[in-house]
Amino acid sequence: MAVQETSVLTKDWTIHGHGMRLELWPGRVFVPTTTSELIADQFASCAGETVIDLGCGSGFFSVLAAKMGAKRVFALDLHKEACDLTRRNAEKNGVADRIDCRQGDLFDSLNGLVADTIINDVSGVAEALARRSGWFPEPVPTGGPDGADPTVRMFQSVRQHLVPNGRLIFPVISLANEQRILNAARQTFKEVRLVFEKRLPLPASISPESPPLSQLISDGIVRLIKKGSRWLWELRIYEARNRC
Repeated sequence: MAVQETSVLTKDWTIHGHGMRLELWPGRVFVPTTTSELIADQFASCAGETVIDLGCGSGFFSVLAAKMGAKRVFALDLHKEACDLTRRNAEKNGVADRIDCRQGDLFDSLNGLVADTIINDVSGVAEALARRSGWFPEPVPTGGPDGADPTVRMFQSVRQHLVPNGRLIFPVISLANEQRILNAARQTFKEVRLVFEKRLPLPASISPESPPLSQLISDGIVRLIKKGSRWLWELRIYEARNRC
């Protein structure tokens, strides 16, 4: 059954020993996914750092970073409702004094500000699959025809917002054009390191035989792995360092 746009949910997480409870607005604002949770598992420290949460959505990474001791967090999102919800969740979790939420495209609202860590959780799923997956409500932009557009655009300006030796944490999934994203990453950074990978089941709402997905597979844009009767996609999490 489709979630109504008026739905309000709450969910609790404990990550690296830090508990947080977020209010969620399914159908209106991006809800943290398994990918978000697995990125958070790799995000082990940020005490005393300035952190940018790019595509903050419900405020998942912003609140977590503040709970982990970040001295300042810039929560960025294109959509007003995402910024409203992030601010609300920051208040509810007692960390609003360290979270500065700004509306705008990618880094446009930062005006030259820099950070020690950037967490990028912007869209990375081919458009023909994104809505079918249930991960992207209508107000949230998808990744374009091959799923790579927002991430590739992010790489064009990301180094301007990292201190020397600062790090970028970003996911690459096999439901998008992985090679295009990795090419952009390696053209931008001297050091790009794989820190985690995992295979996950394809959502039941997506069939590999359906024309959108079968064509993307045929074109070499999407990659799936078959294990027994199940189809799996692959998540890889990378860390890039702003080496001089």
